[in-house]
Amino acid sequence: KVTIFRMALIKGQNNFNYESVAEWNKAFDLIEGEVKRVAQAEGQEQQAHLLTRLALILHGTGHYFSTGLDLVAINQRPEPSEFLANHFHPLLGRLLTL
Repeated sequence: KVTIFRMALIKGQNNFNYESVAEWNKAFDLIEGEVKRVAQAEGQEQQAHLLTRLALILHGTGHYFSTGLDLVAINQRPEPSEFLANHFHPLLGRLLTL
């Protein structure tokens, strides 16, 4: 059995900002919760065995997958680098290790 997760980016240019990163994290929380649920149902203590049977498909709608960082929104905050260090980069790491 293969579990496939599909995540559609549907907000215009799909820029990365505080709101969208929070939404990505919520989606990843759901996926990780499902991984744990399946692992428990199968009596597996280590989730690494499940990785070969899970897939995440990301896609955009319209003309864009994503146009990147929402620099206008990020620069409106007092410390734009805080967004990169504490929100965006951890999200990328989470995506790579999901």
